[in-house]
Amino acid sequence: MEERITARRARQIAAVSGIILCWALPAAIGANSLGKGLICPAASGPEAAWAGNLEVVGAPDLIALLNHLRGTAVLAAPSPGEADPPGLGPNLAQVTPHSRTEDCRRG
Repeated sequence: MEERITARRARQIAAVSGIILCWALPAAIGANSLGKGLICPAASGPEAAWAGNLEVVGAPDLIALLNHLRGTAVLAAPSPGEADPPGLGPNLAQVTPHSRTEDCRRG
């Protein structure tokens, strides 16, 4: 049997997709001022939890979030803390231009 997320439940939470880690707290404060909870990436949950008395759902992935909203699984509320730092990306100093790039510049 498929569980449905009610419209009432959906109106209680502000969802933020692709939130930059340093913006989790302001987003949570804004949601709290509207009387809503906040859905954010799991890495941002500890920072968002500082906003006060609001529901913060730090979801590690979309499936976990949907299961939480349906009530088939529960994500633990994050405790206030620092957001997890983002992983280091590639070292762009090691990237070399492709030979076709030079051809494009010449016209």
